Amino acid sequence: MKKHVRDRVSLAAAVVVVAAVVTVALVAVSTSGENDAGPGTDLVVPTATAIPTASPAPPLLGSPEPLDPGPPQRPKAGIYRYRITPPYEEDPDRARVLRITDNGSVGQTETLDGELIVQTAWRADGKYSLQHQFGRQGVACDWEPDIRELAFPLRAGKWSSRSSCNPFEGLVIEREATSEITGAAQVIIGGQDTLVWVIRTQAHQVFRSGEEVIEQNETSRSHFSPKYGLMVRITQRRTGEDPVSRNQIDESATLELMSLDPS
Repeated sequence: MKKHVRDRVSLAAAVVVVAAVVTVALVAVSTSGENDAGPGTDLVVPTATAIPTASPAPPLLGSPEPLDPGPPQRPKAGIYRYRITPPYEEDPDRARVLRITDNGSVGQTETLDGELIVQTAWRADGKYSLQHQFGRQGVACDWEPDIRELAFPLRAGKWSSRSSCNPFEGLVIEREATSEITGAAQVIIGGQDTLVWVIRTQAHQVFRSGEEVIEQNETSRSHFSPKYGLMVRITQRRTGEDPVSRNQIDESATLELMSLDPS
């Protein structure tokens, strides 16, 4: 096999791993930096995938106080299901399935659809993703430094990130992101009211293997419920280059948690 063909195959495999992570709604990623209040740039998402929610930070009915979603909690272990829009063409009723298991008092394992495995840690200053693995015997992306998905304490403001990993020799994945908590909102998930933080993220990813380089951009808007420790709704758009065809892609999806209670 010629070197440039081998590089393209390796690179395509890596993009599948990280793209799966991104599309699943692991959003608002950060690796370092302080929460510092300041105006952010609104993200543009297609109208077809816009999230139908109340404006950020409205006051509670009959109360002059702004919404306060409260401090974050680790999610309960169990199985959670997300409705995806647009749906799968071959199976419109199919949901994304997230299984969470506890690893001691700090760590958890998040497994999506039985394939994507994410090791996480809930620390005093934030929630971190330590490693992403595609398939139980598949390629692992051990982030350095650990990805800071959420910055604690949660409050209006923003943080920046930079992290990288080497899934295998000759391949480097780099990720930079800026996330901002723009306010709070009250939403209905599975028939239950919950208070959420509204988070907007812009990210840039670079995949390098030999002479091959692929770049992708992401924008997202997500709702994080600190009471349940879960992203309950995410709208995301990914643009850039397809790793195999080299065509430009523009993909959007919305995921919404179907129930706040695990099964």
